[in-house]
Amino acid sequence: MDVATHRRDGTPYDYLRGLHSFRVKSHVKDVGLYRPQHRWSFAGGAEIAPPEPRAELDLGDEPDA
Repeated sequence: MDVATHRRDGTPYDYLRGLHSFRVKSHVKDVGLYRPQHRWSFAGGAEIAPPEPRAELDLGDEPDA
């Protein structure tokens, strides 16, 4: 799953690629997109810890430490 935050005009604030993975299965063997009913709500500030580094997502654009 990729997670992104952006303004309504599309200007990005942040983008996390490959943050989580999941699998959706169907008991009736259908195909297509899964769009569960949902609602977003936030109370107070939202804090997200940075993800652990993952070698498979390394683009090689950061200097060696």
